[in-house]
Amino acid sequence: MEAYRRLQKTREELAGAHQLRDTETDDEMRQMAQAEIERLVADEATLLDELKVLLLPRDPADDGNVIVEIRAGAGGEEARSSPASCSACTSRMPDATSTRPRS
Repeated sequence: MEAYRRLQKTREELAGAHQLRDTETDDEMRQMAQAEIERLVADEATLLDELKVLLLPRDPADDGNVIVEIRAGAGGEEARSSPASCSACTSRMPDATSTRPRS
């Protein structure tokens, strides 16, 4: 609900900025209003994207566990070292759910 309220507020501000730009006679004020319009249009697009994500149905598998398999590829020493470093980084991650990575 908060994201929708922010979108509505942004749209109201955008309408006001359009009105100011269209009615103002001072060039400096018109330029400031145009800059504000550009910022608000970008904010509106960001908020619309955020709302689209929030409107997606929740996946029941989101809370499930995941098994990740990391394998070395063909390509010599570098290909073998990448999975090892990924595995080391993953095992050092903070453990918020009190589960441990399997070796």
